[in-house]
Amino acid sequence: MATKAAQDASPTQVMELWERLNNARAKIAAIDPDEIEVGATPKDEIARDGTVTLYRYRPLVDKPLGIPVIYAYALVGRYNVADLSPDRSLIRRLLEQGLDVYAIDWGHPRPVDCHVGLEDYILGYIDDFVDIVRERSPRHREGQPAGHLPGRHLPHHLRLAFPGKGQFGGHHGGAVRLPRQRR
Repeated sequence: MATKAAQDASPTQVMELWERLNNARAKIAAIDPDEIEVGATPKDEIARDGTVTLYRYRPLVDKPLGIPVIYAYALVGRYNVADLSPDRSLIRRLLEQGLDVYAIDWGHPRPVDCHVGLEDYILGYIDDFVDIVRERSPRHREGQPAGHLPGRHLPHHLRLAFPGKGQFGGHHGGAVRLPRQRR
């Protein structure tokens, strides 16, 4: 069913739209997928457990703040959606602010992973990776590490699972504040 605007379009407007669509299609077809570099911000693998990997991005400023941020994207997506290109990169913007950025890549599940559940992600991978980041962070020793967990439910589960590890952010992501280390 055509919209009112489409019904009112002149033949010239329809032809112009058709030409723009064909030009866009030609531009997309001309792109070589091998030349697209998603997730190009330099990073190093810090830890791996099966298909799940913790990366640490290299600093982009001379004097980083040392405040860690853990970016854990949805289980059904790819972490590098936060680092599409230099001009469209949440990761790069965080690094430019001097933050110490980590990302969890959930990888691609294998048939052998068919019994891995949400509990394994929360009580296993995330817990282990938070501990690794806390150990590596000089700011943790001063008591100020943080993290980012997109989504509505995961931060709630983390608060329940780890009441002594800090406040985990809420609705559609938020800061994960880890507690000050007692001396």
